[in-house]
Amino acid sequence: MNDYYVYVYIDPRSLEEFYYGKGRGSRKDAHLSESTASNKSKQIRAIQQEGLEPMVRVIAQGLSEHDALLVA
Repeated sequence: MNDYYVYVYIDPRSLEEFYYGKGRGSRKDAHLSESTASNKSKQIRAIQQEGLEPMVRVIAQGLSEHDALLVA
């Protein structure tokens, strides 16, 4: 099935792209509430502590899982 997409997280303070991922459904939003020790989660929390939210952009959609992995 071609229901995968590739997304990017962008820091609104610097416009730096800091995470690329693949997913389907609401996967792209799942990171916003993670509480892991990963660099991605730390950066998201730092952005949120400043009263902001990361920008999340879908950069490719309608992909097979294989093709999504090639893009991400």
